Amino acid sequence: MFGYIYYQTLHAGLPDIVDMTLGGPLYALGMNCLITVFLGGFMAYQQHDQECDRANIRALQDQKINILDEAVKQRTEQLNSMRESIATDFHDETGNMLSTITRQAALLKMKLSQDHQVQPIVDQIIINSNALYASSKDFLWHLNHDSDNPEEVFDYLTAYGQLYYNQFDIAFSSNTLSNILTNADLDAQQCRLLQLDPRAALHIIYIFKEAMTNVVNHAGATEVQLSMSCTAEAITYILTDNGSWKNADAGTEHYGLGNMQRRCLNNQFEFDLVNASHGTQIMITVPVSTPENLVHG
Repeated sequence: MFGYIYYQTLHAGLPDIVDMTLGGPLYALGMNCLITVFLGGFMAYQQHDQECDRANIRALQDQKINILDEAVKQRTEQLNSMRESIATDFHDETGNMLSTITRQAALLKMKLSQDHQVQPIVDQIIINSNALYASSKDFLWHLNHDSDNPEEVFDYLTAYGQLYYNQFDIAFSSNTLSNILTNADLDAQQCRLLQLDPRAALHIIYIFKEAMTNVVNHAGATEVQLSMSCTAEAITYILTDNGSWKNADAGTEHYGLGNMQRRCLNNQFEFDLVNASHGTQIMITVPVSTPENLVHG
């Protein structure tokens, strides 16, 4: 560009010296080149200096991130160790105590006559002790397992359903993860990356234990199926039976269904009940998050 301007200046028909302060075309070319080189070098230096500063800032950020990651890792290990310690202590102390109470109550029941007036009290002690022991097992599992994993919760409910319905000669089945996600929005690997709220697992377990009990007490079903579906925003757990739906007495409060609905409302779960003469379906939809959302959140 400077060469073109210089060439045009020479052929513009101007005198060699237009003005004493301006000098000739060659002088103007030299000054323009000098100023341009100076400004270009200065700007290049500034840009290089800024890039160095940005590189230093990125290095400091990476260093701080690594420090925070290490601190989070250590804290997580400490929390896991505390959880295992609490679970072990609870099992050793409280579990043994509950077992002792149950055995002593059973022995007392054997020594009392069938028509003794304290027999109902002893029976209630045994029932309450067994119920408390069952609840403590749920609590221990929540402390000592990966309870924010939807698949872990599903496997736990499956194991409980198999054990529970075997007592009543009711056929129980569940879908495996590879089957339940065939037609879902996400594939199996993506679904395994989803995480529940840490407090959600216990509520899901209590809801479906209540639902499984209702099937035995009210539905008269012979087959029960537990399944799970997966989307990017939520996990849906589904309990289906082939029993007969019975309309509740309007004058009687039904704590089971009400408790399930209250738990869902308090934890932002979506509760759906589909009932028909040929069976009932209870669907609980639970919001989930991905590891990326947790990091950015």
